[in-house]
Amino acid sequence: MAKCPNCGYQLKVKDWRPECPKCGVNLMYFQMEERLREDADKAELEYAKSQPAIDRLKASIYGNPWSIVRLVFLVLPLLSLLLPLGKIAVTLPFYSGDVTVNAISVYNTISSMDFDALFTLTGSELLGTPVRLFAASMIFLLLTVLLILVEFICVIFSFSKGWFPRNIILASIGIVFTSVSAILFNVSCQQFHEAIPEFFSGSAGVWGICAVVLTFVLVILINVLIKVKKIEVKYTDVSEYFLPYHERPSVIAAEKAAQEAMDEAVHKEENADTVNA
Repeated sequence: MAKCPNCGYQLKVKDWRPECPKCGVNLMYFQMEERLREDADKAELEYAKSQPAIDRLKASIYGNPWSIVRLVFLVLPLLSLLLPLGKIAVTLPFYSGDVTVNAISVYNTISSMDFDALFTLTGSELLGTPVRLFAASMIFLLLTVLLILVEFICVIFSFSKGWFPRNIILASIGIVFTSVSAILFNVSCQQFHEAIPEFFSGSAGVWGICAVVLTFVLVILINVLIKVKKIEVKYTDVSEYFLPYHERPSVIAAEKAAQEAMDEAVHKEENADTVNA
């Protein structure tokens, strides 16, 4: 059985009341204020440990105007993928039309694609190579979209260790993926046209591809600018939370102010009693 924390009395089964039968202290509320203070100290210590990471997160997102500009620039590559990145002209016995290639049309095509037929075409002697090149081009385009999302997440933590090379490398990979996708698309369109010239023609959109590459270049430049300007994180001072509660400057100042207020109230009361007497 447990013991009374105040007097050490060995509690028995019959001692069901909340008070100690020997010293009368309430066992449930004994040193409740101290226990609450210990829990509060633990919570404040955890807050003090996590605050630097929160400060770095704030600095990465909106800590200074350049951080906000960087977030805006990071959205531009994703928006540029909505521009015409290529054009395909198809002429069939019962259908003819032009298809503009961008992120939305690629998504719609993939979501409704018959993959069994695609895999069958990859083995075709006539269309196997251009089909494989076209599929690889779409894969690189989707990887570009995924890369933009990953970079957006990484930029949010831009003031963590190694943020600068990470952001530069990701943007550079985006340029490579975009360029490879455009080259593969152009080559596949040429081979389709050579294989079935009367049914298919197409080419990559130079201006659309250049716009995507340019937005990645802007992302690189804004990261370089932030690095050159040496923008520092403004950390919140949480040093006092690592001290014991009664040794913290704010607590000492508050206790001193409360004591002075109490002394002043007692002094006024004594003066009032003296006047009345």
